[in-house]
Parts: sequence; structure tokens; C-alpha cells
Amino acid sequence: SNGSVSGNEYVGGLVGSNDGSVSSSYSTVDVAGSISSVGGLVGYNEGSVSDSFSNGSVSGDGNVAGLVGSNGGSVEYSFSTGSVTGDSDVGSLVGDNFGGSVSGSYWDNQSSGQSSSDGSATGLTTSEMQGNSAETNMDDFGFSSNWTSVLASDSDASAGGYPILQSLDRSAQLKAQGVYEEPISLTVDWSSYSSSTNVDGFRIYYGVDSIDESNMVEVSSSADSEQISDNSWSTGDNVCVEIRPFNSNGEASSDEQCVNLS
Repeated sequence: SNGSVSGNEYVGGLVGSNDGSVSSSYSTVDVAGSISSVGGLVGYNEGSVSDSFSNGSVSGDGNVAGLVGSNGGSVEYSFSTGSVTGDSDVGSLVGDNFGGSVSGSYWDNQSSGQSSSDGSATGLTTSEMQGNSAETNMDDFGFSSNWTSVLASDSDASAGGYPILQSLDRSAQLKAQGVYEEPISLTVDWSSYSSSTNVDGFRIYYGVDSIDESNMVEVSSSADSEQISDNSWSTGDNVCVEIRPFNSNGEASSDEQCVNLS
């Protein structure tokens, strides 16, 4: 979720009051509550929260936190990074943990402006939670199955970022952190190509420095251009393309063309 949310009590960026399960979720919402149980993801939790994160700012009176305002359920394998302000029972990850459990979870003790959290969560610096450092310092997370690190070397990231969920849209999560970088794309145009009426479509093969036949886009016979992109491309790469018309009898080869991505 994204945007902003405001209310009195039981106010959350995704869920106000939870007695079920919140899993593999995130919120970028700025949350404001005038009374209590205000959280960046869940305001009041008596269910379970797992493999989730929030990065919006949170403000309220009491029981205020970056992830869960009031927790009587379970919180595990989650983190928060947004700034948190309030008057009483203010925590970075959890505001008031009343008999609940908190495990394998983290908060950014710099961006949150908070040095403590109710329950057993771990505070880390921004640099300890981002890029290559995340897997080392957030070792309770399932980086092999549920989470993945965001590295500065990733072609779609402008900088190292906080971990993101493998099951959710990658570009949306990078945009939520402000580190998304649009992959380089190339428009292939064959409008001047003289084809026969027996063409069923076109196959576009491409690769860096030479054609890689495992990289192929197939388009209909009515198309005369197509935009292709690859997350592995970098500025300066020499991308080669070959357009092959095909029908039921097979495909015909054509000249390979290369262009430098300057």
C-alpha cells in the first residue's frame, strides 16, 4: 500500500486491527493516529505478521511504532525503516508488546529516530541493513527463499537498498525505496523490411557482442517494431540483433545488426 492514512486508534498502513495473518506484505504509507495503536503496517495485532516491511513515517499518541503499534500476537522476519514519533510507548518496530512475541525482526535505528523497540527486535544502522550487508546482519531472514538483497551492482537499482520480497513485484519495491533504475531498452524497427505474405510472425534474437539464441522475442506478422530490454545490459554494451521471419515451414535468417548502448 502507499499514500497516507489517518485516524484515531487502531490505525495501520495496511491493516488497522489484525487477528488473522499478514504475510509477504509491505506498506509505504505515512500513518497518523490521534490516540493509540498506530503502526506503519498494522495498528493493533493479535494475529501474526511475518515476512513484511514498512517504510512510511508514523506518528501518534501512545503505542506507536514503525511496524506494529500494539502487539499481542506474533511478529517475525519483518522490518521497518520509517521515522516514528509519539508521546508514550513509542517503539521503532513495536510500540507495546503485551504478551506477544517478536522474533527475527529488525529496525533502522537511524532513519526511525528511535533507539529501542518493545519485544525482541534488533536495531541496525542504515548501512547494516542495505546492500551486501543485509544478508550478514539480517541473518534470520530467508534470503534463499523469501527475501533478496538489493545491490548497487543490480542493473535495475541506482544504489544498494533494503531487502525486498521475492514473491512481490521487484520494480514496485525498488520504487518504494527510491532506488529503482529503469532498465536500458532498445527499439528494433523493421518497417522497411520487405516480407512475403507467407510470414506468420517475426522472432527477434539478441545478445551482447553476438546473438544469444536463448534471448528471443516473438511478435506477430503485423508488427513492424518492438522494444526489447534486458536487466543485464549496461551503458557501453554492444547489443546485436537479428530479425527472423517465420512460418509453419521454419524461419529464415537475416543479417545481424549491432548497436552500442551509449
